[in-house]
Amino acid sequence: MRVHRLRSFKKQGKVLAEGIEWRRAKAKNLRALDAEAKRMKLKGDALHAFLFKGLGFVEGTDPKRLDRLRKEFPGTSPR
Repeated sequence: MRVHRLRSFKKQGKVLAEGIEWRRAKAKNLRALDAEAKRMKLKGDALHAFLFKGLGFVEGTDPKRLDRLRKEFPGTSPR
């Protein structure tokens, strides 16, 4: 059992709250960027590049990260 035990502490309190607030802010920005991209009629790679640049993510980031943000905070619906 000693080999399989948890070796790191789980986030609690202030650290956990800061992470949630950071993701909530990114989700809010994503909602605004989605609306802007829809007005600009962006699709495919151009859409992903626009969203990643607007959120400050590296362009090579997996697009699933955006889906997770939308799913984690309702109100940030996909296009």
